[in-house]
Formats: sequence, structure tokens, C-alpha cells
Amino acid sequence: MKKRLITGLVIAIIFIPLIVLDFLNKVPFIAVFAILSAIATLEILRLSYSFKENFDLYIASIASSLVVYVGMLFFEFVKVEFVKESLFTLIVLLPLLICLVLRLIKRVDTKTCLNMLLAIYYPAVGFGLLSYLKVKNTLLVCFLFLSSMLTDVFAYFYGMLFGRHQLTPISPKKSVEGSLAGTIIATLVASMFALMFGYLFPDFNKENIISIFDNVGKFSSLDLWLQILIVIIISLFSSVVSQIGDLFASYLKRKHNIKDYGKLFPGHGGVMDRFDSSIAIAYVLGIAVIIIGLF
Repeated sequence: MKKRLITGLVIAIIFIPLIVLDFLNKVPFIAVFAILSAIATLEILRLSYSFKENFDLYIASIASSLVVYVGMLFFEFVKVEFVKESLFTLIVLLPLLICLVLRLIKRVDTKTCLNMLLAIYYPAVGFGLLSYLKVKNTLLVCFLFLSSMLTDVFAYFYGMLFGRHQLTPISPKKSVEGSLAGTIIATLVASMFALMFGYLFPDFNKENIISIFDNVGKFSSLDLWLQILIVIIISLFSSVVSQIGDLFASYLKRKHNIKDYGKLFPGHGGVMDRFDSSIAIAYVLGIAVIIIGLF
């Protein structure tokens, strides 16, 4: 527990300024999460394959992961539709082409190709969307991490103190009581943050802002109470999705009979252990931003 608390404090000292502040045009955030994306790819591959015997598989996967990650960011900067479509094609096809080449050269089987694609796409697209959201609006990334952190912390402590009913065999220590507590607290606090930020810190953002979702997109034209309802629904859905992301990562670990994905964060595990729920929320909010036009 002591090691976990110390590591948590170090993580907070490093990542809170990185998430909250916009120094150097957000480049440090993008660079750090590019590294985390590559490490996450390595961690997922490590579940099934040793590095020494599959060096080329690791190198190809990490390179593809970085290409996909960077490609996700360019949706914000590229304005020409043809270039945008070409970029999307590259993101989708490059890992598939690399799998095809490895299949022809090394005769890797279908299962290896699927594992490789999971290791590339899942963290790279998730972290790519996370960085895309940072570029679009820092407040939205603050909302994302606040939601995932509160869900995780309150589900853990409340479940440890009052948990009586197991949530799922996938993660035996998680309880129904803890899950509900994490969801309720995260929904309330994240909703308040989203709704009240402009009033609490008017110098940081627009003084007349109703919600961190309100400055662009479809929210501004809606009735106040409808905006509030939608923000609460988004907060609730984000908390639930964060737990689904956590359970998915736990399922992969349980399937391969390991405790942690890595040792990067002592007491917490690897990148996938620490950011599994954040990646899941990034998928939901990122897709909403790109497709629905939330911003």
C-alpha cells in the first residue's frame, strides 16, 4: 500500500501539470502519451510473445502504433478532405499490411496477426484520441481523467470497506457496491466540474460558459435544463465505460494468467494497468467529437 501511495503521488506530480496546463503548445503531452502508447503496445504483445524470440514483431508493431497515434492527431490539422481520407486509409491499412508481410515472410498464423492488431490499434487509437481531445480542448481531457480517476478510487475504497457482492469473475476483487459508489460519485463530481467550471474559474475560460461542452457544437442552442441533463448523461456514461475498459484489460490479464501488464509504475503495474479506463473513455468522447460534432 505504501509503495502504491508513493507512486500515485509521483504520478500526480508529473501528470497533473501535463494534463491541466497548455505549455509549449501541448507538445509535451503529445510526446509523453506517444511513448505511453508504444509501451502499451509492447505490454499487450508481451502477454503472448517473448521479446527475444519475436524482435521483428515487436519493432513492426511499435512502429505501426506510433504511426496510428500520430495519424489520429492530424484530423485536427488537416483541412483538405482528400488528404484526410488518405490519412485515414493509412491508419487503417498500415498495420494490416505489416501483418500481411509478416505472415508471408515469417509464416505467422492468424492468431498472431489478430494479437498484433489488438496490440497496435487498441492503445494507439485510444491514446491518439486522448491527445486529439487535448488539442481540441484541455478541459475535456481534465473531465475525462477526473471521471476515470474518481470512478477507480471510490470503487476501490468503497468496495474494500463495504463490498459484499462480487461484480464479475473477471476481476474477483471488484464488488457491485464499489462499482455503484464509483459511478455515483464520479457522475456527480464530473457533472459539477463540467457544468460549473466557467463560473468557478472565469478567467481561465469564457465567463458565460454553462458547460465545458457548451463553447462549440450543438449544446449552445439547447435549453439550459436539457444541457444539464445531457452533461449528467455523458458523465454517467463515461464512468460506466471506464469500468468496462478496466474489466476488458483485466480479462486479457486473467486470460494470460498475469497480475500486471508491466512494472513502469511500482504498486500500480504498467501503462495498461494505469490507463485502461482512460483509454476507454477517450474512445467514447473522441468519437463523439469527430463524428457527432460535439465540438
